[in-house]
Amino acid sequence: MKKIIFTLTILVAAFFGLSAYANDNDGKIPETVSSAFSKNFQHARRVRWDDYSSYYKATFMVRGTVLYAFYSADADLMGTGKNILSTSLPVKLKNELSKDYSSYWISDLFEYSVNGGKAYCVTLENADQKISLKSEGSGWYFYKKLQK
Repeated sequence: MKKIIFTLTILVAAFFGLSAYANDNDGKIPETVSSAFSKNFQHARRVRWDDYSSYYKATFMVRGTVLYAFYSADADLMGTGKNILSTSLPVKLKNELSKDYSSYWISDLFEYSVNGGKAYCVTLENADQKISLKSEGSGWYFYKKLQK
């Protein structure tokens, strides 16, 4: 168990380093969105943007912590999030993953704020597929199938 936690910690640290490496806007993000981000997160460093067609995701560092901010096309801040280890999940959610998705491994897991509460998004993989699940309360629901 300690070996698994150590391995997960190393993988998360590597992801932090790679995802926060450089500012990757390249003019793809509307000026209104990047300007709103700059106002909301004045201390952000190493900002990288991802365009998901219906929203934009900024990955950045503040005081050594990697964070995410999600913006609508209208430059409205939709929420913020951060990576977590599976050991930080509520017990019910962790048990549900172990029971219902035992043939998968976790490749990405983050916590975000929604309506004043915590919500979670997990990416699971096995040899054949990659899926994303979300939880905004008592259990997981299928969000989408991802390219493998």
